[in-house]
Amino acid sequence: MQRRILNRFTDAVIWEGEAETVKDAIHAAMKSRANLSRANLSGADLSWANLSGADLSRANLWRADLSRADLSGANNMRLPTGETWMEYITETVPALLTAGGKALESFAPHFACHSWDNCPMAHAFDGHDLSSVPLLLRPRAEQFIQLFDARQIPWPLPTRAQMEAAQAERMKAEKPKPSGE
Repeated sequence: MQRRILNRFTDAVIWEGEAETVKDAIHAAMKSRANLSRANLSGADLSWANLSGADLSRANLWRADLSRADLSGANNMRLPTGETWMEYITETVPALLTAGGKALESFAPHFACHSWDNCPMAHAFDGHDLSSVPLLLRPRAEQFIQLFDARQIPWPLPTRAQMEAAQAERMKAEKPKPSGE
């Protein structure tokens, strides 16, 4: 099937080609080194997609299914809430987890749980459903739950320096070798 990936702002074609699914189209676009930084991926099923190293900054990911997608190295991906993936993992998540007064270190056992019995949000706000989260933080808690249940939020949380070092290593590994080597 012929697929197109469009610029979210101009509708210009970023990539076009044969692909069975949107996910296959994104993989093909990444392989061809297409710039996906402003792609419209709204509502796309990207579950299990390998987005490692993709520059998804300013891409429209509204309602995209990122469950089990490989986002390693997608540090420039901008979430619908405005921050980059790196900012979300290194700043937003720690702030949300500790908003209820718990120490960040206390969350380790709760990252193995994906129900309200003992999940990170239940621990953070001493509750068993979203209503226990302060109203102002509920949208952030919902966002966390979606990404956490999709297994996108690692524990222990990496630092900015760790994420930047990992990104530098990936870029070094992907760098084309000069001919003759």
